[in-house]
Amino acid sequence: MRQDIMDMIKNMPHFSDSLFKLMKLGDGAECSADSVIDVIKYDDRLTALVLKMVNSADFGLRVPVDSVKAAVTMLGFKRIYEVAQEVYTKMYLGKPLNGYESASGIWQHSVRTAIASAELAFFAKTPIDGEKAFTAGILHDIGKSVLSEFLGSTATQFVAAIDKEKYKDYLEAEDASLGTNHSEVGEALAREWHLPEYICQSIKYHHRPSEAPEEYRAYAFTIHLGDIIAMLSCSDQGADALLYAVDEAYNDYLVISDVAIYSIVMEVDDQMDKLNKGFSKNDAS
Repeated sequence: MRQDIMDMIKNMPHFSDSLFKLMKLGDGAECSADSVIDVIKYDDRLTALVLKMVNSADFGLRVPVDSVKAAVTMLGFKRIYEVAQEVYTKMYLGKPLNGYESASGIWQHSVRTAIASAELAFFAKTPIDGEKAFTAGILHDIGKSVLSEFLGSTATQFVAAIDKEKYKDYLEAEDASLGTNHSEVGEALAREWHLPEYICQSIKYHHRPSEAPEEYRAYAFTIHLGDIIAMLSCSDQGADALLYAVDEAYNDYLVISDVAIYSIVMEVDDQMDKLNKGFSKNDAS
């Protein structure tokens, strides 16, 4: 079974080249508008989306924008990069994942985790990049897009077994059934796609952040807590929601109060409402 899973990882369709290029631009010392334009103008999906965004009622323009250059100038790299991640991760996670009993996929939860993680980055004791935290957050459950195919109808059994304390959490149930779990599979997929090391480590340890290598532990704990916050703020996210323990050692890496966490929950809800309205407009047009 494990070998079948590894074979599927190798055969998974690759992420968009445009997203990889934007990711590299974000990691570089300089990110010019021209370099961003050169990525978007060859991607019909992103070109259409950024033009729709700047011509929406939110911007209230008198004269419609019809060039990628103008759209990039108005939106800025950060927003374009977030949109690209949202669009392309939705292709993997915005579908029914029957192994997790999720009718609409895990995408909403993943974006919520990304938003929460970016907000939490401000509270990290060791400074971390909020945009990188967003990226790691939105990809943290990517392994579920593979593992769902092998879980079948085990979700109800797993939940019952966890309730009876046969397994301490959903990750352990996956391991017992398949010999691997969605964190390990997600890391393997990230490495197959040659994603940066901080993403690979964040995916692998987002449920076990204390086990992450020290140099990546701040990211792992940030995504871990972002994941928990996302679970608290969304009802449709799969059978495994809230079936993981909080690693209390997050206090060693994040200086944050309960009030601040509640504020982030509210911010996540607000940003998701805006995002969903934006996607609804784009789908209707």
